Amino acid sequence: MILQGHVLMQKIVVITPTHNAQNALSHLAVQLASQDIPGLEWLIVDDHSTDGTADYIESLSGQYDHKIHLVRHTGPRGQAAAFCVGFQQAIDRGADIIVQMNVGAHQPQYLAQMLDLLNRGHFDMVIGARYADSTAKGQPWPRKALSSLVRASAPVILNMPINDPASSFRVWRVTALQDVDFNRVQTKGEAFMVELAYRAHRLGYRIGEVPVYVTHHHDNQTNNALAQEAASHLWMRLRYRGLTPSRRKSWGIKPI
Repeated sequence: MILQGHVLMQKIVVITPTHNAQNALSHLAVQLASQDIPGLEWLIVDDHSTDGTADYIESLSGQYDHKIHLVRHTGPRGQAAAFCVGFQQAIDRGADIIVQMNVGAHQPQYLAQMLDLLNRGHFDMVIGARYADSTAKGQPWPRKALSSLVRASAPVILNMPINDPASSFRVWRVTALQDVDFNRVQTKGEAFMVELAYRAHRLGYRIGEVPVYVTHHHDNQTNNALAQEAASHLWMRLRYRGLTPSRRKSWGIKPI
């Protein structure tokens, strides 16, 4: 919590992994600032950019009242590793709520609705679901068909009441994210997102969804990668069969 005047506010930290994305970051900074969400800070994890993105992020901080923070990620590359570094940095900075957001794809206009559902709906995580309204707006139809097949397998195989567990646009209560023990998650790519959500589900945390429009600039997933992702759902089911709400840590919140 942070104190503004005589009012305690939630500290909300948005985490964005990035690589060579100066222009997109500038646009996202304007969009985030326009939402005027109290207590919001932005933590950008630069994943080995070679175009000066990290230096540009540092210059942005002064323009936005030093509410933009840079983490120069020097470990293994990839979105999953970058998010894990960002999670720990946000926790260390005293975040109450952590937001996952990708540059160039996720739109901040949905943040207020997602935060409202998290707080008023008594959820522990809220996903910006590309499929919550049975559509996949913004996707080319071949990608939509392939993604739909993989997406449909996760809720069925894992028995999760979630439309889009692979979405990387999500809002967490920090206590739930800590309990998920994100550093122990072994998968990468979209499977990493599914595994995080499944661990939260198995621990009894409440997950809500908000339908969102996502812009897809390009798609690097091959058919083979999608098949491997679908197979990973079976592995998760076996690996976490013993994970139950009784394994939750004590954060002052009782399991449902």
